[in-house]
Amino acid sequence: MFRRNDENKPATLENVRVSEKKRTEVVRAGEKADADAKKHAALVKQCEEIIAGYNPTKLTRNGSVYDARERQEMQALWIKELHKAKEKSVEYMRGYTKSLAATVAKRYADRERASERL
Repeated sequence: MFRRNDENKPATLENVRVSEKKRTEVVRAGEKADADAKKHAALVKQCEEIIAGYNPTKLTRNGSVYDARERQEMQALWIKELHKAKEKSVEYMRGYTKSLAATVAKRYADRERASERL
């Protein structure tokens, strides 16, 4: 049993089971927060890798060339969005990661279709 003493109240005895249950809840909440933090960090890293890996090309008279302007613009936009997403929950980050991967794939597909028309 534990003794509990508040300033203006007499000492009372708490039930051991109740105090152990409270402690267990706090420990589990801490473990869940740690696990969420690890997942969140992994998702952020994955998003950063997707953004850094974006290397678009464009078709010119001389063939396919690297499009640095497109890369800088899109990376700046996606990094800005990532900073906003970092402040949200793990579930939001999962959705953001999936949507980012889909967006990058769509940009590649759109650029490929556009180059085929030329």
